[in-house]
Amino acid sequence: MSLKHQRAREWIRKRQTKPKREYPLVTMTYCGPDDQRATRLVVEIIENDGEEPEVLNRWTSDEGDIRHDDQVLLEAVQWLKAHAVQRVLAVDHILDCPHEGGIDYPDDVPIIDSSHCQVVEWDGVTLNVQIYRIPTSDWVLEVVNEINTSFVWDDQFDNDADAWAEFQRTLREEGLKAFEDDEQAL
Repeated sequence: MSLKHQRAREWIRKRQTKPKREYPLVTMTYCGPDDQRATRLVVEIIENDGEEPEVLNRWTSDEGDIRHDDQVLLEAVQWLKAHAVQRVLAVDHILDCPHEGGIDYPDDVPIIDSSHCQVVEWDGVTLNVQIYRIPTSDWVLEVVNEINTSFVWDDQFDNDADAWAEFQRTLREEGLKAFEDDEQAL
């Protein structure tokens, strides 16, 4: 690992240990075709508490694992510095990728977001509730926790209100434990 690579990792590590409420903050997600190789780094910046990400950038690699690509890491850190990022929420393991047009489905297929999509704070923990569908499918319920771990229900819902009710039921009955970073499946 080069000295520049070590410094870039240290810059990110320092921002991972900052107090929770410093903005702008960034989520960094490594995505891939399987759990062994990351082919995308997706970065989103949240400018203020309660806001949706406004700035998105991504880096891709068709060869190797992007987590070990010095050039990508250096470019990402320079981009983060240019946006005055104060806090980084990142994990080194590979997560499922956010759905992206042209990659996961054709560009001309719109994703329909429910009006129930929102950031929920419960006992000091922030959860990002996403309820969405494409025109030919039922509603998907996805909850993303503070370290960007995504929990997607196996079953889809006939309508978005049922998906929202299921999130509320899960939070009420199982609490935040349902959204912790263990290997639990919902």
